[in-house]
Amino acid sequence: MLETAARAKNPRRFCFNPERGKSQAAALPKHQRSGKSYELLGICYRDGKGVAKDDAEAAKWVRKAAEQNFAQAQYELGVYYYDVWALITSKA
Repeated sequence: MLETAARAKNPRRFCFNPERGKSQAAALPKHQRSGKSYELLGICYRDGKGVAKDDAEAAKWVRKAAEQNFAQAQYELGVYYYDVWALITSKA
């Protein structure tokens, strides 16, 4: 999942707008939200950039992007689920 953050032009700016006091994606009107914006918001939550770090919230936003058939988000969600599965099975 780290690859996407590196590819984003300026994820920190997208994650938080100090003038508005909230994330850029959350500030967008619903009709302007895209799979990419949902994925970037998920990255913000995953990395704790501009918002509190929250893996569950990150997965929620990446899942929304994947549901919009955004291929990169589908891949990242699969990696996330695999990592969680590997963590659970290693403890068993």
